[in-house]
Amino acid sequence: MSVEKEREFRRTIKDRQKSRTPGPLPVLEGQDEKVHNELLGEVPDVVKRIEMMRKPGGESNALKHGAYSEELILPGEDAEAFESLHQELVAEWEPSGPSEDDAVLTLATCYWQKRRINSYFYDEATWLSEHPDFDEIGSFIWHLNWLDRAKTVKLAHAIIRTLPQNYVNFILPASDKSEYADEKKEIERLKELLLLRMNIHEEQLDVLQQTGGFKAETGLLIRDLMEKKMDIEERLDSRIDRAFKRLAQLKTLKQVIAVQTSTTRVADQRSTSHQNQEVSGSAT
Repeated sequence: MSVEKEREFRRTIKDRQKSRTPGPLPVLEGQDEKVHNELLGEVPDVVKRIEMMRKPGGESNALKHGAYSEELILPGEDAEAFESLHQELVAEWEPSGPSEDDAVLTLATCYWQKRRINSYFYDEATWLSEHPDFDEIGSFIWHLNWLDRAKTVKLAHAIIRTLPQNYVNFILPASDKSEYADEKKEIERLKELLLLRMNIHEEQLDVLQQTGGFKAETGLLIRDLMEKKMDIEERLDSRIDRAFKRLAQLKTLKQVIAVQTSTTRVADQRSTSHQNQEVSGSAT
C-alpha cells in the first residue's frame, strides 16, 4: 500500500468519524394536519433541516474525549454502577476526613475511566472494521423518514436531491413532470428506488470489505487505535499510583501524628503525676 493511498484512507476515516450517524430521524410531533401544513408549503425549510442534520459534528476521537471528559458520568453510563464501585473502594480503604475521601474518589474515577476506554475501544475497533461508506448508507434513513411525511411529489423530489448525485441520477426521472396521476404512488416508487439503491450500495461495500487491501488498511488503523488506548491507560495508571501514594501518605501521617500526640499526652501525665508526688512529699 502506497504512502499516498494510506494517507487518503486515513483522511476518509477521519472525515467519517466527524459525521457519525446519530440514528433515525425522530417522528415529528403534532397532529397529521400540522405535519401536512409544515411539509406541504415549506420545501426549502425541510431540505435545509435535512442538510443541517448531515453536517459533521461531534468529536473526531471518541476514545480520547471519553477518557478525559470533565463529566464524571457521560450520557448512557450507569451512575449506580459508578457509585457501587466508589463504595467498594470506600469499604476497602476506609477513608477518614475530606483528604482521604478525595483520594478514594480519584481512584474510583480512574478505574471508571479505564472501564470506559475499554468500551470505547471495542466500539471504535468494530466501527473501523466496517467500510466507512456504511455510515453514509445509514444516514439515508433520514431521507426515508422524510419521504414518509411528504405529501407532494415536489417535496419528495426536493428531498431526493439532497442525496449524493449517483443516488439522484438513479432515482429521479430525466425530466420531472409537473403533475402525476397518483402522487402517493409516485412517492412510494421513489422510496422503493431509494431502498434498492441502498441495497446495491451495501452489497458493493460487502465485497470491498472482504478484500485484502481493505483488511490491511483497517489493521493499520486499529493498531494506531490500540496504541492510543495503551497511552491513555498508562496515564490513568500513573494517576492511580499517585492516588495510592497520597492515600498511604495521609494514613501514615495521621498515624505518626496520633503516636506523637499519644506520646506527648503520656509524658504530660507522667510529668503532672511526678509534680503532684513532689508537692505531696513537701507537704508531709
